[in-house]
Amino acid sequence: MLKLSSLIIITLLTFAVSARSMPVSLIGTMPFRTAKAENSHTLLENILSRTDSQIIPEIKSSLEIFDSAAETVPEAKNAMPMFHTAFLPDPENPELKGEKITDAAMDFYPINRKIRYEYEYTSTDFLGLKHVIFEFTNYSEKDNSVDVNVTVIKGDKYYKLTYKLVLAYDGIYSSNSFLEGPRLEMPNSIYRGKAWIKGANKNWISSVKSVVDVPAGHFEDCVRIKTKIGDGDAGSAIRYYTRGIGLLYEEWQAEDKVETLQLLSYEIK
Repeated sequence: MLKLSSLIIITLLTFAVSARSMPVSLIGTMPFRTAKAENSHTLLENILSRTDSQIIPEIKSSLEIFDSAAETVPEAKNAMPMFHTAFLPDPENPELKGEKITDAAMDFYPINRKIRYEYEYTSTDFLGLKHVIFEFTNYSEKDNSVDVNVTVIKGDKYYKLTYKLVLAYDGIYSSNSFLEGPRLEMPNSIYRGKAWIKGANKNWISSVKSVVDVPAGHFEDCVRIKTKIGDGDAGSAIRYYTRGIGLLYEEWQAEDKVETLQLLSYEIK
C-alpha cells in the first residue's frame, strides 16, 4: 500500500514539473483544456447549422432557432408604425440558412398582378360558413402597393372592406390582414428558420417544403409561417403560401376564438 502511494505521488510530481517546463503555447493546445465557445460564428449561425430536417425534427428545430436567438433581436427603429418589424439577423453564409433558400416575397405573394381569390371562412364567432372574396386592384409601381378589396358573404348578406399590401425593402406588409390585422405578410429573405417580431407576436418560417391540399388544388414547396400570439400565452397561428399564387390556408387559435381561411378558387388576370 505504501509503495502504491509513493508511486502515485512520484507520478503527480513528474507531471507537475513537466507542465511547468512546457511552453505556454503548447499547454494551450493540450486536449484536456477547457472548451470555449468559438467566436467565428454568431449564435444564430450555430443554431441554423444544426437544422438539417433529416436529423432534427422540423418543428423542434424551428422552435429552437427562434427561442434561442429571439432575445438578441434589436428594437425596431423605423419611424413608420406599419413597418415596425424586428428581424433576427441573417447568417452571412447562405448555406447556413436552413434546408432551402427561396426567392423574394413577390414570388409567393404576387401583388403586382390582378388576382381574384375566393376563400371559405369559419369562426367560432358564428355558425356555418362564410365566403370571402379578395381582389387585387390599382397596383402602383411608384409606391409598390396594391389595394385589396374584400367582400364577406353569408347567404344574401355581405359587407366590404379595403386594405393595402405594400412591398417594402424587407418584405410585403399588410395594412390590415383579414384575420390578424397589420403584419409582415412575407419577408423578402425566405428560408426555414427566418424569424421576426411584430408587435406582441413572434413569427418564423418553419418550412419551405410544405405540401398543402385545399379545395383550390394540391400544392408543393409551400412556405409555412407560424406565429406565437402574445409570446404564445394568447394562442398560435399558422399560414401557408405557394409560389405564383399567394395565401392558401390560414388558421388562428386565440384565447377567445378559432378562425380559418382556406382557398376555394383563384383567378389570375
